[in-house]
Amino acid sequence: MAFDFQEYLGSFNTTDEATFVERFYTDDFALEGPFGRLEGRDKWLAILNDTHVGIKEELEALTVVREGDTIMAETVGTFTATADRPDFAHGALKAGESVSVRFFTIYRIRGDQIAEMTIAWWDAGMRPGRD
Repeated sequence: MAFDFQEYLGSFNTTDEATFVERFYTDDFALEGPFGRLEGRDKWLAILNDTHVGIKEELEALTVVREGDTIMAETVGTFTATADRPDFAHGALKAGESVSVRFFTIYRIRGDQIAEMTIAWWDAGMRPGRD
């Protein structure tokens, strides 16, 4: 089965992190970004779980380009607080507030799973409900 990016996004936007990570990431998954390098899908699951405590994230694709086993995507993630998160990585949020962040990610696919991601992000300049 080939990797389906739209299926991936749909699954990302659910709240079942464990099933999502097991389905879409290899055991030896590696992630590289501004924070350094992370290895192992269990560590990625821990980051997602921590990030989403009191936060609902919705990821939307803006541009997706694929060549062979490499996908490059510009996405926007909208993080909406379901509880106060003064320590949230993308800025303090009170329940009901949102922040949008733009992401540029390179996905390296092995079979039907992501083996490696390289990610960068920046403030999308949109803070619905805060202006």
